[in-house]
Amino acid sequence: MLATSVPDLDLLIPALLDRVGIEHELNTGVHHRWVTHTPFFWGLVLAEARRLSRRRGAPDWAPGAADMLAIGVAVHLLQDSLANTVSLLWPVRRREYGLGLDRLAGVDDHIEYVSRYPSSPAGKLEAGLLLAALATCGWRLAQHGNGRS
Repeated sequence: MLATSVPDLDLLIPALLDRVGIEHELNTGVHHRWVTHTPFFWGLVLAEARRLSRRRGAPDWAPGAADMLAIGVAVHLLQDSLANTVSLLWPVRRREYGLGLDRLAGVDDHIEYVSRYPSSPAGKLEAGLLLAALATCGWRLAQHGNGRS
């Protein structure tokens, strides 16, 4: 589940720049337009992660971690495309694609967005998916505890 949050690490960039006193024009409310929310960017990152995970000397868990990161990023970009819009075809095209189920188009203040998102159709869908994932994990752990795989 942590891997699904990795694309949103870009939200820390403006805060970090502010903290060290660097002027910028980054607006976290439009971070879905940034390169960190594009399949092309993550394709490059994940290809390199998979390559490194298969090198001699890499830990045994590395290929599984690379796979989990790939799945997490894909789920994140899919959810953002359902909830909002994402530049899916960047760098070929800057146009954003998505269903906009968050019903919060035009809200570019991130704090306002986060406070209103849970009551949106997208927020409810995401909560349902999260509950389903937690239930599945719990069921799998219970099965594993009973000696079943």
